[in-house]
Amino acid sequence: MPIDLTAASVTEAVQKAFEGTEDERVKELFIRLVQHLHDFTREVRLTGDEWFKAMDFLERVGKTCTPTRQEFVLLSDILGLSVLLDLVHHPGSGSATDSTLLGPFYVEGRPTAENGSDISGEVTGTPMFFNGRVLDSDGAPVAVPGWTPGTATGRAPTTCRCRTNCMVSWPCVPC
Repeated sequence: MPIDLTAASVTEAVQKAFEGTEDERVKELFIRLVQHLHDFTREVRLTGDEWFKAMDFLERVGKTCTPTRQEFVLLSDILGLSVLLDLVHHPGSGSATDSTLLGPFYVEGRPTAENGSDISGEVTGTPMFFNGRVLDSDGAPVAVPGWTPGTATGRAPTTCRCRTNCMVSWPCVPC
């Protein structure tokens, strides 16, 4: 028996495809995702040309990704989704700095550097020195397990990035 799909009925038909999903949370997420995507498409009256441009954009983002360069993480940041996710799950308190997700400058496996060591990788320029304290929301000092200060264009992914063993009061770290 053929299915008679309309702009109003297609959403429910697609959602039914997820009925056999074993993981209830995954099932919920995909059913709601389909609902929101279909509602968006109807609301803005998305055209075929606009859809193909969006698919081309996502394809190009995907082709730019490598094992060490995840452009979808950056896209999530650009769309504000990374921040929203963090704010929903870690709403912060008035005196505390907002938390953050690992951003596009995070490098897995970056080297460990002693406090005060040069992490520039011989990049020329004026060194940056950082000297500061990390305090909890009551003003008490907190030891911080690591820091990723920056990047250098055209260099190895770990240039100007390191993990330090920051003490309650740490010395300058040049990069």
